[in-house]
Order: sequence, then C-alpha cells, then structure tokens
Amino acid sequence: LRTEDGNDAVDRACRLLAEESASRLDLRAFYRRERIDYDRFRKDFLRRTGLPPGQYRIRRRMDHACQLLQTSDRPLADIASELGYSSPYEFSAQFRQRMGMPPSRYRSR
Repeated sequence: LRTEDGNDAVDRACRLLAEESASRLDLRAFYRRERIDYDRFRKDFLRRTGLPPGQYRIRRRMDHACQLLQTSDRPLADIASELGYSSPYEFSAQFRQRMGMPPSRYRSR
C-alpha cells in the first residue's frame, strides 16, 4: 500500500507509532492526509503486523512502559503522562490488562 509520494503507508504508520508512542496520532487523519483507503490500510496493517493499528499502538506503549519501569524510579503518574495516558489510573488499568500485573509489581520484580 503506497502513499501518493511512493512511501509504504504501513511502514510509515509503524514508524510514527513507534517514535511517538505517547502521541494521540489520529490514524484516520493519517490515511486522509496520505490519501489512502482506511479499510484497505487497516487490512494491510493487520496482515503485515498481526495487529490492528490501535492494538499496535497499545503494544508499543506497553513496550515503552516496561522499559521505563525497569530503568527508572520515576513516579507512575509521570510515566503515564509521558506515554500519553490521561491519568495514572488509565495507564495502570491498561498495563494490568495487558501485562497481567500492575505497573508497581512489574517494577519491583
């Protein structure tokens, strides 16, 4: 799936989501800006990454969260904010759902 400038849209979206895991990158705005069909983009993204775009973004955030929790003693509220969560509670709930334990327990392992 190529954008108007010849770049691969899925690769570009993955890079943006990896570089800016905290951003609220609006993928619908992305496909409109790149002039690509959203349904086709989602199917191609899923086929190539194994995840829908929203789940890919969450996985990237969780990867970044794990790194931060292992390498810093920053408060969870700071980490949640850096990752783009609206509150530490939202971050903790999503972390627990994805990782099977709260961030504080993950940090202390």
